[in-house]
Amino acid sequence: MLLYYSDKGVDIIYIHTKELSVVWPSFLNENYDINKYMILDIETTGLSPTYTHVILVGIIYYHNDSWLLTQIFCDHRSEEAELLVELEKYIHDHMLITYNGHTFDIPYLNKRYKANNLSFRLDNNKNFDLYRVIRSSKKALNLTNYKLKTIEEYLGIYREDE
Repeated sequence: MLLYYSDKGVDIIYIHTKELSVVWPSFLNENYDINKYMILDIETTGLSPTYTHVILVGIIYYHNDSWLLTQIFCDHRSEEAELLVELEKYIHDHMLITYNGHTFDIPYLNKRYKANNLSFRLDNNKNFDLYRVIRSSKKALNLTNYKLKTIEEYLGIYREDE
């Protein structure tokens, strides 16, 4: 785990990266450059980007022949700007893969960048939102809801959060 101290010497954000074991279907390599995609999810202190803050960003990406999971975490809202600056270093020109990112994660992050007087903005046109794909198939799926956990169980994916 890396501890990152701000220029003020007070605020601390935590950055944790670990290698993942991912089986990438070979047929995808023919059509997609895996180096250009990144899975992104955020955790916040609430739903309103006006009154709440980002406290955790999780990203999964391919780098140096390995799949990596990086989590950027802050303990206090005063550290949010440092978290956002650090996230910007990872994003580059990646196509983001999200679940409800088109209507929540991306707009939320952009409002928090603006609230912290940071010029960086995420492009919602560079976001593949899995939730939008699932919702477009809702009649065929016939699920009680479209929460990510429900979709995972439907697909036979059972995980325990760390």
